[in-house]
Amino acid sequence: MSQDSSSSSSSSSSSSSSSSSSSTGRVVVVEVAVVVVVVIVVAVVVVIVVVVKILAVEVVVLAAAAAVVVVVIAAATKAVIVEIVFTVFVS
Repeated sequence: MSQDSSSSSSSSSSSSSSSSSSSTGRVVVVEVAVVVVVVIVVAVVVVIVVVVKILAVEVVVLAAAAAVVVVVIAAATKAVIVEIVFTVFVS
């Protein structure tokens, strides 16, 4: 989880550094995308923790859930990076 927050904070610092070279509207879009990524990651982690505590699932299911979290984080981070690159280079 600490790795997720560090990637999100680096993304938000990139978007704030690009604010001087792009319009305010596009920077807001990038910052909203970063917030959406953080919310998705937190929601997935909370759901997994609740399921594990309620059902006392096996290690295999927990490993599968961890793999899903990694895929979701990777996809969300890629989307944010693409949005930042698009905002910086197109504007």
